[in-house]
Amino acid sequence: MKNIFIFIFLIFSSCSIWKFDEVIKRKPPHPCPPGTVWLKDNLYIDFIEMPNAGYREYLSWLYSNYSDSTTGVKDSSFLSENYYSQFLDSICWRRQLAYNEPYVELYFRYPAYDFYPVVGVSYEQVQAYCKWRSERVMEMYSAKFGKRKVGIKYPRKVTYRVPTESEWEYAASSGLDLDTFPFGREKIIDKKSNSIFLTKDNYGIDSTFSVTDSLGFLKDILAPCFSFAPNKFGLYNMIGNVAEIVAEKGIAKGGSLNHSLEESQIKKEIIYTQPECWLGFRCICEVEW
Repeated sequence: MKNIFIFIFLIFSSCSIWKFDEVIKRKPPHPCPPGTVWLKDNLYIDFIEMPNAGYREYLSWLYSNYSDSTTGVKDSSFLSENYYSQFLDSICWRRQLAYNEPYVELYFRYPAYDFYPVVGVSYEQVQAYCKWRSERVMEMYSAKFGKRKVGIKYPRKVTYRVPTESEWEYAASSGLDLDTFPFGREKIIDKKSNSIFLTKDNYGIDSTFSVTDSLGFLKDILAPCFSFAPNKFGLYNMIGNVAEIVAEKGIAKGGSLNHSLEESQIKKEIIYTQPECWLGFRCICEVEW
């Protein structure tokens, strides 16, 4: 079974270029579920924000797995309720005070943005995605280990979900005291005197994250999910880039390109009422062995 999260995990965990000395080397009690790193106890968390490619896989699975095996005709009643209801709100780009029309059509679909954070998702869509991901990963474990010797251990159950506020804050703090280190980092300035977070305070400082294709207009928006150095737990962009949905509905954490550095402190809450082009998510995974 192909799984985009296995691909993401293997690619980036095997590339030494993304490893930084500041990351604490912690040995997880069990192998990490796809796409995650160990957080604490039986909790694991995605090391990057959910990318466009990951959410597209979800939509593709919904479409391809509900058709008549003989005729290939899709079950229209299912698609109307479950497939189309999971479409992103790409119109969210128009709510920004800038010319973002190209992103309405291309940001989610254009290959150059495969590993940019998915945005325009609602709280309900994220919940449905987490349920789907849990089921697919359990299928993968069952197919891989279910018929092998009894001595081989794999999770009895994995539950992907969005983290609670307290879980998210623990992950973002990477074990540091938040009163002393409100961004969960000992340093927030790199060697070039630039902020290591992508917020509106430092937007446009570094052109590294510009994307320009043959059309010449796709550039200077969000950063790829694996940009900048990870925190001590190995997690990328807990602060900045996109704010992240948590379990408490209507609350996001971590700030974004649309928020100031002050607003992006770990303890601060960011309120949302609808899908936004600055709002994304990452999953936490609860494992039962």
